[in-house]
Amino acid sequence: MARLVHLPTLFQSLLLLWQDRWKQALPPWSGTIALTVDGTTRYLELGADGARYIECPSTHISQVKLTPQVFTQLLFGFRPISWAMLQTDQSIPQELVPMLNILFPAKEAGIAGSDFF
Repeated sequence: MARLVHLPTLFQSLLLLWQDRWKQALPPWSGTIALTVDGTTRYLELGADGARYIECPSTHISQVKLTPQVFTQLLFGFRPISWAMLQTDQSIPQELVPMLNILFPAKEAGIAGSDFF
């Protein structure tokens, strides 16, 4: 089980991963997402140049609010965005689903070797 300890540090460490995923996908969308997890908000600007954090958004922002539990499952690829949208206390606009699928791709979960029976 994973647990979030310090969200600002986690957000900062995720930026390189998100930049890479965004550049590989090259989606035609650009904009700013306000990602809020457990009261901590980071403004993530996405566009042709990749992904970066900004302090004060100057354009329209799209709000995404996630609980720490849902964010953790998305982060590790254990659940897809479509699942997160159905959970209580989450706010995920439908129009952001394709972009969030790039940042949080669902993948098969593995079991650590020490947990084999």
